[in-house]
Amino acid sequence: MINARTLTTCAPQWVSGLAFSLNAAVFIGMTTVMLPPDMNMTPSLDRQVIMNICKHTGAESIITPPFLIEDFYTDEAAFDFLKSQKYVCWLGAGLDHKVGDELAQHTNLFPVIGSTESDDASMWKSYEFVPEMGHRFELVADEIYELYVDRTSESSLFQCGFYTFPHLDTINTEELYSPTVDKNDTKRWISRGRKDDLVKLSWLAKFHATHIEDAIARHPQVAAVVVGGEGRDVPYIIIEPRDWTMVGHPHMFVDEIYDTVIYRINEKDNDEIRIPREMVMLSDPDLPFKRTMKMTIMRKEVERMYENHINTLYLNSGTKKMNGGAVNGDKEGIKV
Repeated sequence: MINARTLTTCAPQWVSGLAFSLNAAVFIGMTTVMLPPDMNMTPSLDRQVIMNICKHTGAESIITPPFLIEDFYTDEAAFDFLKSQKYVCWLGAGLDHKVGDELAQHTNLFPVIGSTESDDASMWKSYEFVPEMGHRFELVADEIYELYVDRTSESSLFQCGFYTFPHLDTINTEELYSPTVDKNDTKRWISRGRKDDLVKLSWLAKFHATHIEDAIARHPQVAAVVVGGEGRDVPYIIIEPRDWTMVGHPHMFVDEIYDTVIYRINEKDNDEIRIPREMVMLSDPDLPFKRTMKMTIMRKEVERMYENHINTLYLNSGTKKMNGGAVNGDKEGIKV
C-alpha cells in the first residue's frame, strides 16, 4: 500500500481506522479515502456504492474487514473489481481460505498483522511470528495449536497488548493455527479460526464450525451462517438470508441450499460428522444475527438468542447416534 490511494472501510474510532487515516500517510505515503460520514458497515452494505467511491476517487486499493471481501465474492462483477485492485488488505477476523486463494491469484492480498511478509502468494493466509512478540503455541488437537502471547523484557517496545492488559503476564488469544513451511523452508503458521469455532460433539468428535459456515456463506442468497452443536449428537445450522423478499417458500429455500452446498460438505467431511437436512433452519426475521462493528457474527450471542429454536430443532429432528456417528434419515432415497 506504499504510496497507493486506498479506500478504508474502517471507522475512525477503530485503532486500525485511526492508523490508516493518519499514520499511514506519514510512514508509508498512503493517501486514504474514507467512507462518507453517514455510511457504516452493515450486512446490507451496497457493493456498487463501494465500487463507485473507488472509481470516482481513483482509489486503487482497499482495506476492509473480511466481511466485505466475502460479500463481494458472491457477486461476479464485484469480485472482478477486487481482483483489479492493486492491493486488498483485510483485518479484524479471518478470511475464508477459498475466497482468499482465488483472490491471491490476481492481486496482492495480505492482512493487517505484523511479520507476515512472504514472496509466495500461496502463503497469504500464513504468518511468521518474530520472537520479540512473545508468541507461544500450545497443542489443542491434531496439528492445531492455540496462540498465547507472553510478556517479555521487550514487550514494552513490541507488544502493545500489554498496554491494554497491564495486569496480565500472558494473553490467551483463543486463535488457532497449524504449522507449515514456505518454499524457503521457513516455518509459518496458518490461521485456523478461533477456539470457539471448534465444536465438540457429545461423543467427542470435533469439527471447525467456520469451515462449514464459510462454504454455505458463499451462496449468493445467504447473508450469514451459524453452525453449532457443542455437546450434542449432531451439528445444527442456522441460515440468515441475504434478502427475505427472495426467500419464497422457506422449506424450498433451505432445500436448495442443502442440495447444492451442504450435501457436498457431507460428501467431503468425515463420515462421522454429517449434517441431516432436519438440522438446518432459517433464522427468524425478528431475530437478526448480532454482529460486531467489523460485521463478524457474535456466535455466543446468536446461540443464546436462538436457544429455544435450537432446542426445538433437536426435539423434532428424529436424529440418533449410532456407533459414534450421526445417522440421518434418507432424503429422496439418498443417504446424506
